[in-house]
Amino acid sequence: MTATRGRLPGRPLRPRIDLIERDSDYRLFLELPGSAAGDIQLDILDGVLRVSTKESRESRFGADAGRSGPAGPAVPGGLQLSVDFGTLLAGDDLQAVHEHGVLLVTLPKA
Repeated sequence: MTATRGRLPGRPLRPRIDLIERDSDYRLFLELPGSAAGDIQLDILDGVLRVSTKESRESRFGADAGRSGPAGPAVPGGLQLSVDFGTLLAGDDLQAVHEHGVLLVTLPKA
């Protein structure tokens, strides 16, 4: 299983990632502070989970956008993450929950 991280132009993003293997599934925890659930896209194809987020409008156009320096709190600029599970998954089913800036993705094992 391999994971790759990428970033969209403008802002580096290195989220904390935890992967836990259980008897019947894998659980991927991904910290995405400042991301809204509607800005997160999940795709799984041929055993590869892809997670992407959009840049939060607050990070560029918030109340502090007119002053010099960082605009507001540290909000992710965007993320592209791939985790290759190979043949370890049972199809393309997944469950995802986003709460308090943490995305939990549950993937059933083959």
